[in-house]
Amino acid sequence: MKRRAFTLIELLVVISIIGLLSTIATVSLATARAKSRDVKRMADLKQISTAVELYSNANGYLPTNNYLPGGGWCTYVWNASFPQFINDIAPYMPNVPFDPKFPKQAGDYFYKNLDGTSKYTLCANMENPTGKSYDYSTPCAGGMVYNYCIYPNGQ
Repeated sequence: MKRRAFTLIELLVVISIIGLLSTIATVSLATARAKSRDVKRMADLKQISTAVELYSNANGYLPTNNYLPGGGWCTYVWNASFPQFINDIAPYMPNVPFDPKFPKQAGDYFYKNLDGTSKYTLCANMENPTGKSYDYSTPCAGGMVYNYCIYPNGQ
């Protein structure tokens, strides 16, 4: 009676095909996750913008900036060392958003009040910049450069 079995070559081919398919699936999943984090960042900027606009409508001026050395007047949105911005918008946005990949890391989101009354900028770092950003080179405190910025009041 002859015993039938798989040869070593056949097993290696099957294992390599499974490895290739799992690699492709992992890469596709990583790309999808990065895109979903970027969408969350854009939604967070919109939420922060809405809170800033509500604050401005109620008070007649934009939320306070905090001076960070080397970067001009700006505020990391979550930064507990400079709580004034968070305190200003807290009634309009009780939960401050964090970057989905690196929560509570310096530079999660960036707010800069440009003239004290009507113009401001909101920035984040996207994993996959789309080319739809208004400014790819907005410098912030400490040399942070953001690759996605919005100017909600159309400047």
